[in-house]
Amino acid sequence: STQSSGFDAIMETFQDLLDKAESQRSQQTKEETEAQFNFEMLKQSLTDELKTENKELSSARSRLASVKETLSTASGDLDETNKDSASDANTLKQLQTDCMQTASDHEMSVKGRSDELKALSEAKKIISEMTGGAATKAYGLVQVRSATNAKTQSVDRVVSMLRSLGKNQEDMQMALLATQISSAALSGDDVFAKVKGLIRDMLTRLVEKAQADAKEHEWCTTATKETTAKKEDHEATVAKLTSRADKAKSVIAKAQARLATLQAELAELSKMQAEMDSNRNSEHADFVEAQADYEQGIEGVQAAIKVLKDYYG
Repeated sequence: STQSSGFDAIMETFQDLLDKAESQRSQQTKEETEAQFNFEMLKQSLTDELKTENKELSSARSRLASVKETLSTASGDLDETNKDSASDANTLKQLQTDCMQTASDHEMSVKGRSDELKALSEAKKIISEMTGGAATKAYGLVQVRSATNAKTQSVDRVVSMLRSLGKNQEDMQMALLATQISSAALSGDDVFAKVKGLIRDMLTRLVEKAQADAKEHEWCTTATKETTAKKEDHEATVAKLTSRADKAKSVIAKAQARLATLQAELAELSKMQAEMDSNRNSEHADFVEAQADYEQGIEGVQAAIKVLKDYYG
């Protein structure tokens, strides 16, 4: 009948509305599930990346602190070594000044002492020859004129030679020795013994002075060598510490740059995570609202179908 055909058409229409609403609700639920799954996967990836970045950041900070400590130690050692090196340089400079004078004095002393020794040896030879001659002539008979003259000539010859040496080299010791020998000759008592004694004493003093000069010269050579070696060692240490400090500074600069990069990356990741959370929350809120609308619409259609069925039952 016509009434029955109209009822069927209305029921078909409502059923189509119900099917579409349920289909859309199902599709939206599926999309929400997929969106939530993708969100959880991305969130896990971001969380892992943040964990890795934070771990690297912590390691970079630890390394930076360690390198800064190394730099501080190297800088402190470098300051101390520079002070030691400067002290060595001053010591060496003073040594070179003092020892240069010592070397010059030593050279002059050696030359002058050589002349002195030569003169004293000659004087000793003259006296020895006179002593030897006197022995064969029963020396002691000083009243004999020839012996006296010979003695006087020998002493005068020695005195003249020593005075000449003292004057030419401005050697007060030789001049003093000449005066002492001249005075001894006037005393009249065993002149040659006194003269030989004076010469022997002078020779002893010259040898002792030569030994002292040689020791001073040797000390200068040794001290200069040791101070130079010490200075070179400190300079090598300075170069090593400077290299270590420069390397530490380079590492610090790179570490600080890496820290800045990591901090920027972490900030960007945190921003992305915040934006992602916000978008997900917004999408979920839209889903919840749409689901409520679908539920309400479906319930309305289902209620209408029930009313129609009951009426046209």
